[in-house]
Amino acid sequence: MGELLTEFITLLDDETEDKVTLASLMKEEDRTEWEMLVEAMDQIDIMKIGPSVKKVNKKYNLSHWQDIAMLSYIKMLELMLRRAKDSPEFSSMLGMMGKNTPASKTADKIKQPYDGSMFG
Repeated sequence: MGELLTEFITLLDDETEDKVTLASLMKEEDRTEWEMLVEAMDQIDIMKIGPSVKKVNKKYNLSHWQDIAMLSYIKMLELMLRRAKDSPEFSSMLGMMGKNTPASKTADKIKQPYDGSMFG
């Protein structure tokens, strides 16, 4: 277990290599599955998780472990959003954007604060 990651880290640490490629790490079948997962993950619209997941589920015939990988990716998106929202840099960015944010245009609507547990 962890063989691919170990090899990837070795390539990253090798200062004689100017470019790290996954082609040298994976068998053709693994690379094909990896590319499919990357493509499926790229289909997830962070602003429209539900509809995106439905589209991915229709388009790709994912195995059980790939479903788990997709759900992990969705959870990571959620966690990154929460961390970004809680960061001072995010507040600063919103301050610089002023009235040009979608939130400022819908400020009259009552919103529940995000608690970071949308997907468990």
